[in-house]
Amino acid sequence: MEPTGSSNKIVRNSFLIIVLTIFIVEALIMTALRVFFPEINVWLEMFVDASALTIFIFPSLYFFMLKPMQREIAAHEIAKEKQQAAHSDLQDLTQSLESRVVERTKEAEAQQLNAQKRSQQFETIVRVSKAISSAKNLHKALPQIALTISEQFGFYHVGVFLNDATNQYAILSAANSEGGKKMLARGHQLKIGAQGIVGYVTETGKPRIALDVGEDAVYFNNPDMPLTRSEMALPLTDGSNVIGALDIQSVEANAFTPEDVESLTALADQVSLVIQNARLFSQTEKTLLETEAIQRQYLRETWSRLPKEENFAGVRYSILGASIIAADEIMPTDKKQTEITVPIVLRGEAIGELSVQAPPHKRVTSDQMDLIKAVAERVALSAENARLFGETSRRAERERVISDIASKMGNSVRTESILQTTAKELSQFLEGADIIIKLESPNNKEAPNG
Repeated sequence: MEPTGSSNKIVRNSFLIIVLTIFIVEALIMTALRVFFPEINVWLEMFVDASALTIFIFPSLYFFMLKPMQREIAAHEIAKEKQQAAHSDLQDLTQSLESRVVERTKEAEAQQLNAQKRSQQFETIVRVSKAISSAKNLHKALPQIALTISEQFGFYHVGVFLNDATNQYAILSAANSEGGKKMLARGHQLKIGAQGIVGYVTETGKPRIALDVGEDAVYFNNPDMPLTRSEMALPLTDGSNVIGALDIQSVEANAFTPEDVESLTALADQVSLVIQNARLFSQTEKTLLETEAIQRQYLRETWSRLPKEENFAGVRYSILGASIIAADEIMPTDKKQTEITVPIVLRGEAIGELSVQAPPHKRVTSDQMDLIKAVAERVALSAENARLFGETSRRAERERVISDIASKMGNSVRTESILQTTAKELSQFLEGADIIIKLESPNNKEAPNG
């Protein structure tokens, strides 16, 4: 132990210095006494004896007193060294714990920031989803999608590409940036599987990220987007089919983290669902409009044909009572009277009109006008119900007659009897009309002689 050896050496050297100092002092004293006082030799001998005794006493003191002191000092030094070593170990442990606490604190802060960022991203996804889910028209939904994503995530360009009907090109259908709007104006499109990151994504259905567009061999250098440093394209799918891509560009290199990719992928799924719903809504709306058009045409044809078939165009009521209006009857008008005409509308199609002719001095109030309109609406519904009931009754009657004729034909086994029964029953149903049934194919007729 270096500190203990050093202490022992100091004690030993100190003792030797003291002994030598005593001897030198004694020698000097004895020499001086002999020179200046020769007559005190007896005292000098006594002094020499005392010196000899001193020489004997000092070693004894060293072994009996100084040696234990040296061991005590050595033990004290050893204890001090151990204490210093323990203190050093404690300092090292403290520093290690402090370093661990700092590292754990930094990790916890980083995790907290990451959690806050992810929470903000998911909140943004929810806001974007709510903002774009309400759009029913695809032409209105796509620009709203691009604008909302750009505003919420802070990307300077967001574009939505949709595949064409032949799945040959991805066509830019919406964009928020100025460069994107220029591309929209000129009908920008990319060849699927051949041009750019969007072309790659629309072919493979896999996301593609270019953290540094200058080093990505697939990147399409677009002059309308000179500030782009990072680009990410995510597939838009309809089940197992790729229908387009969501293109996101940033002015910063390495702008997209794995967490961004995860969040934006979830957002791309929401965009795909919005596109599907918008397309479904558009198709349903188109089908509904076509159905309504067919229905209106059917109503128009039916109600224009009905008066002629039944020779009944309506009813007129006056102080003389009610009278039937024939289909070809011309209604006279009295210019002295005030006439109010309200159309009778059934499912958007006018099938008639309700006309009120009041005396000149009679003023029709707003309540009376509302009543006239309400009656016209009820007339339309009641008349249509009556027409449907009559048509249903006639159809049922036709089915009954056909069933009766078929049952009577089934009782005969000869062709001639079957034809006679058929002609007879049909004539009775048609109120005495002449019926002719011929079993001859038109293709077997001989051509007339030229």
